[in-house]
Amino acid sequence: MNIGYPDFKSLISAELHLRESFANPEARLQVLVQNSLSKLEPGLELIHTYYPVDPRFGYEGEIDILANDSRGLYVVMELKDGALERATWAQLFTYAWILKQSLAKDADVRTMAVCGSLQRDALYSYYELKRKIRDPPYLRVFQYSLHPPTSISFSEIPTS
Repeated sequence: MNIGYPDFKSLISAELHLRESFANPEARLQVLVQNSLSKLEPGLELIHTYYPVDPRFGYEGEIDILANDSRGLYVVMELKDGALERATWAQLFTYAWILKQSLAKDADVRTMAVCGSLQRDALYSYYELKRKIRDPPYLRVFQYSLHPPTSISFSEIPTS
């Protein structure tokens, strides 16, 4: 007789998955960030995690977090458990371009990166990218700090 309670096996499976996620630093970061979007920017709302990139454009991958901002724009978020590398800029902008072509229908798409640190060349290129982008909110980078066991805080990387 079903009285509206969730399946016990499903509950156990979800609990085990959560424990496994927190054993993997990258998966832990994913869960913490998606549950803390308002700490990055008020009004950010989660749309999807591990959103598959449309392969018709010749690029395979997944957007770590796809969100909407308070203006309704898509936000592509890339998470790096360790140091952010210079190649991350190409990855972010490629994902944003593909999203504009396939889902956003030429609407603006913003990008964000969340990382433990930045490699020196990624930091220097970030300064230059921010200087050249006319609307600075279109690219933002945050460094995270973990506060065990389940809390996270963010600080934005300054551009000057």
